Amino acid sequence: MMKKRWMTVVLAFVMMFCVTGFAACGGDGGDEDTADVKVVKLWLHKSEAEPEGIVYRTIADNFNALGLKTQDGRTIRVKLDFKNSAKALADSITSEILGGGCLMYLP
Repeated sequence: MMKKRWMTVVLAFVMMFCVTGFAACGGDGGDEDTADVKVVKLWLHKSEAEPEGIVYRTIADNFNALGLKTQDGRTIRVKLDFKNSAKALADSITSEILGGGCLMYLP
C-alpha cells in the first residue's frame, strides 16, 4: 500500500514537471482556488481519449485522491484541460497572454 502511494506521488510530480504543457493561472469559470483548495491547472495538447491522455487522467486522479496539502493547509487539486491539438493549445496560450493571465511552461 505504501509503495503504491509513493509511486503515485512520484508519477504525479513527473507528470507535473516533465510533460510538454502549460500550467495556467487565471479564471475560466469553475475549479478556482478557494480558502480550502489550491487548483493547479495543466493544459495538455493531447486528447483525453488517447492512451497518453488516459495515463495523464489516471495520474491526476490518483494525485487528487492523496489529498496533499499546501503549507497553509489547502488541499492541492490537479485539473487537466485537454486541448486535443497543438493548435488548440497555442490558441489557448495566446488568449491567456492577451487576456492578462499568467502561464508557466513545463518543459
